[in-house]
Amino acid sequence: MYSVGILSPSILLVVIGTLFSSIVSTNVYGAIDSFQNKVDIVTDSKHKNDCDEHDAGANNAYCSNVDETATDQISMIGKNNKFNCDINTKQVNDCDDTKNGDNNSLCLNDLQNVINSLTVTGDNTPTDVHISTGQSNDCDDKTNNDITLICKNIHQNIETP
Repeated sequence: MYSVGILSPSILLVVIGTLFSSIVSTNVYGAIDSFQNKVDIVTDSKHKNDCDEHDAGANNAYCSNVDETATDQISMIGKNNKFNCDINTKQVNDCDDTKNGDNNSLCLNDLQNVINSLTVTGDNTPTDVHISTGQSNDCDDKTNNDITLICKNIHQNIETP
């Protein structure tokens, strides 16, 4: 009969040894990959909520920027293939309150970028995807009255290269 104190470390060493062996073999395979395929996905997202309060009114504005980017499977069959994807997003909400009224606005920028599944075949095949999106809301309260505005931008980009 084995005691739990001896059996547990033995099982742990076998599991760690298996994981280490798997990681080392994967890295070695990656180092000798002769296909030289390359995938670059670059996202540049800028988000700004500008909700200043001046004077006696209250700024109760709700401002939100949502930016969701997703990619599906990218497969490369062949040698020296390149996939470049540049996604640039700029979202701005401007919900200032500059007088005595209250700003009770809802400002929402909602963006979804999706790159569908892609299979690049052949040799020396370049594939480029560029997405550039700008969303802006101006829900300022420049009056002495209360305002309740709903400012929404909802946009979806679905790219199938």
